Amino acid sequence: EELQFNITEVIGSLFKTHGARFLPCFVPEWLPRLVDMSQDGCFVSDRKLASFVICDLLEHCGEACAPLLDSIMPLLLRGVDSDEPSLRQPAAYGLGVAASNAPQSLGTSEWAGHAIQHLCAAAVKPGARAGDQESATDNVVSSIGSFLTSLAAHPLVQRDMEVLWQQYLAYLPMRGDLEESGKVLIQLCQLTRAGDVGLLGAERQRLAQVWALLAGAVNGPGS
Repeated sequence: EELQFNITEVIGSLFKTHGARFLPCFVPEWLPRLVDMSQDGCFVSDRKLASFVICDLLEHCGEACAPLLDSIMPLLLRGVDSDEPSLRQPAAYGLGVAASNAPQSLGTSEWAGHAIQHLCAAAVKPGARAGDQESATDNVVSSIGSFLTSLAAHPLVQRDMEVLWQQYLAYLPMRGDLEESGKVLIQLCQLTRAGDVGLLGAERQRLAQVWALLAGAVNGPGS
């Protein structure tokens, strides 16, 4: 297990330093192994490491991941559906990274709609904010926000925008993953300052709710 962890750290470092130039080495040798490691019958530790590598891949290669989405998106969706929070957290984070760093490729694929549906279902699982489940759910909700902002023009987001923003705001503030909470608060400030119609609503009907969230976050955890 320690050896596997060290190998994934090396792969992540290579993505960080070489970006998409590392893909010709990574795809034939390592991607099939990661897909195998992510299957439901595998050890949780293996599935978690596979998600970590996919997060690095999406973060540092962005739109160059387009040909790989059919391989990596099922891996992340299985993780988001898991009852194990240590799997759900990195998988949810990875979906948010995909939305932020590869919006064109993801938005024109079938996977964007699937991702939104899986994230919304994970956010309302029984016990989603209980104990060690909460940090995982924080990442789920944060990724819903990434889809709302980075794929705002996607047909599913357009159709369900009011419901999605309400679900997102109703969950806040985040209390489990304070690092993610800080990012979400910064994003809320930026969107509010820009007068984002999606967040605030066409008639600014959510402005008071957003201001209350921001005011309540001052000097609070994650601020």
